[in-house]
Amino acid sequence: MLFKDIEGNILIKNSLIRMVNDNRISHALLFNGPEGNAKIQLALAFARYLNCENPTTEDSCGECKSCKWFDNLTYPDLHFFYPTANTKTKKLKEPCSEDFIEEWRDIFLEKKGIFSFSDWTNKLEIDSGNLNINSKDCNNIIKDLSYSSFKGRYKVIFIWLPEKIYYAAAPKILKILEEPPKKTVFILITEQKELILDTILSR
Repeated sequence: MLFKDIEGNILIKNSLIRMVNDNRISHALLFNGPEGNAKIQLALAFARYLNCENPTTEDSCGECKSCKWFDNLTYPDLHFFYPTANTKTKKLKEPCSEDFIEEWRDIFLEKKGIFSFSDWTNKLEIDSGNLNINSKDCNNIIKDLSYSSFKGRYKVIFIWLPEKIYYAAAPKILKILEEPPKKTVFILITEQKELILDTILSR
């Protein structure tokens, strides 16, 4: 997803592009909006732009190795976290995002970044009330950030629906969310900002 592929949202796109070009990149960004808008697309275009090897002043090149990885959501330093739970086909002691990365990539690419929580639960064939971002996910965020970044570029922690972070798990990531390692960006995508834990939102 390139900025030029996203319809409208001119002011937001320009703001994100300027942030990179001016080298004034926030350590955490919150994309808020209703189901069906372009917030996920914008977040991914921004992450790609941060890591493009040959960016212009307006967009990613779309041709470098980094961009090709982003096309398939396989860039080494792009880490996705989202609500999960046990399903009919996956019975795990503590299910977490990495257990469903193929399903996540499938729906992301199929829907071109425009999908809802209900689309996700339908993909997993599970009741929506059972899903959350749990302690194992929070531990994995810390683990992922303990490794060196690929070619010294940006690590991006992409948290879809942070309002689903289990309240008892949230304290695990508060410190690293507030003071992440250099060249780390947290991107939080929410549809119900008012439901995000205050301890998360304040960071």
